[in-house]
Amino acid sequence: MAPRRSSAVAVTLVAWLLMLQVLVLSPVPAAAAPARISPGAFKQVKSEPVNGSALAGGAFDLCYNAQSVAALTFPKIKLVFGGGDAPAIELTTVHYFYKDNVTGLQCLTMLPTPAGVPFGSVLGSMVQAGTNMIYDVGGETLTLEEGTAAPAPSQLSLMAIASVLFAWVLLF
Repeated sequence: MAPRRSSAVAVTLVAWLLMLQVLVLSPVPAAAAPARISPGAFKQVKSEPVNGSALAGGAFDLCYNAQSVAALTFPKIKLVFGGGDAPAIELTTVHYFYKDNVTGLQCLTMLPTPAGVPFGSVLGSMVQAGTNMIYDVGGETLTLEEGTAAPAPSQLSLMAIASVLFAWVLLF
């Protein structure tokens, strides 16, 4: 089944505001204007990140001091694979942040889709943790089932995450 370009799902990093980050995943029409945040809010948010380039060969470019965000409640992200009653995955910080106990950094593990790539972003193993994805080739349908609980970020191997991110960077 060929991808439908007319109803592409855009993954947009809209703002790292109040809770330091808010990721919005929604269908975006081609003519839609990009979301904007106020310059003051953007300045405040940009002052919070720390350099995570020492981790995983520089694969993590957006990191925060884990202690500074420990008391925050992070937003859930919902990946919707189509419209209407389409399958969806609800994500928590376990799925999109990696906490490195050695450096004390908590880093975003999602990368933007490079311009000109027609098929979208690659969903890594952290995003898929706790979800069984079943694709019916004949019926061309995707079913999502709750699987085992996602492991805590500290239980994931930094090298496993870094390898996926590094391969993604090399491919694109």
